[in-house]
Amino acid sequence: AFSFNTAVGYDAGVAMTTGVENTLIGGLAGDALTTGLFNTFVGKAAGGALTTGTYNTAIGGLALDKATTDGKNIAIGYAALTNQIGASVDAHNIAIGYNAGLSVTTGVQNTLIGGLAGDALTTGIENIAIGFEALSTNIDGDSNVAIGVGALKDFEADTDGHGSNVAIGNLAMHECTTGTVNTAVGARAMGNGITTGDFNVAIGYLALEDVTSGNYNVALGSQAMLQVTSGQQNVAIGYNALASSVDGDFNTAIGYLALEDYEDGDGNGHNTAVGAQSQRN
Repeated sequence: AFSFNTAVGYDAGVAMTTGVENTLIGGLAGDALTTGLFNTFVGKAAGGALTTGTYNTAIGGLALDKATTDGKNIAIGYAALTNQIGASVDAHNIAIGYNAGLSVTTGVQNTLIGGLAGDALTTGIENIAIGFEALSTNIDGDSNVAIGVGALKDFEADTDGHGSNVAIGNLAMHECTTGTVNTAVGARAMGNGITTGDFNVAIGYLALEDVTSGNYNVALGSQAMLQVTSGQQNVAIGYNALASSVDGDFNTAIGYLALEDYEDGDGNGHNTAVGAQSQRN
């Protein structure tokens, strides 16, 4: 029977026995492969430890070079997924970029695109990181989406499996550390804080930028709730709405500059302002 294997380079595919339809190009590329199927390895030591893995693509020096039986991965770029081992025969990890997914070991179903994207991730699952240094500190958090340069850069789950954050935009949730179930859309949305805050929504440039421990806040509009840090359960819709409040709670500001200059003591609030510049001062 035809095997349709192609091997070019020093010891490329040297251990092959019954594997079929593998393409191995580069010194030591796929040199441990025995019965693996439908793999493509290009680059020095690319896929170098795989024996029975199937449907893998590794392009770049040291890409996917420690995995043995893992399958259905795509690693493109120097050292992409280089430490993955024992993840699953159906791991479905994708890492594209220099050192993308560098530290992944047993994590599965991660998509990491960009230089250093998700490069600290080890056991985390179902994460998406697109952009230079996106989600680059997370080790074991799950189900995070970071799209944009430095998005969710400093996040690391306080408990294995925590996460479920969505950050879309350059530097969105950039300094988030342990906050969970937050959604930030816009450049630098929730960018400077959100250390421990949970269940916040910020949509717009600089929306909720300074929030640290605040929970259950909704900010829609550029610079909405700009300075809130620990405030709870506030709603601000409109440019600069509730922009000066730091620790007030239970405020609702809807409209351009609504409650813009409002600030009260910790826990105080319970204001409602509807309309452009309503209760601005």
